[in-house]
Amino acid sequence: MFDYSGNLRGIMVAVTGDSVGGTEAFFGQETRFANIASYKTAIETAIGASLIPEPSTVFLLVLGLATSALVRRRRETSAKTTL
Repeated sequence: MFDYSGNLRGIMVAVTGDSVGGTEAFFGQETRFANIASYKTAIETAIGASLIPEPSTVFLLVLGLATSALVRRRRETSAKTTL
């Protein structure tokens, strides 16, 4: 479950009541959510940090360009070797 700003507020845990195939919604069913904010300390203890670093856009761009250059260089080298 997300708020209007796109921040994660909870995770859907269960839907009560019967459904056919698990895809149809019926009147009288309830959806249960877990408030993940109440588990914040347990999550931080489990992962060992309060913030999981994500690779920056610049780092991913540089890595992609370096990989492309390496692949191109290997192809040129193998093409010269086969001639």
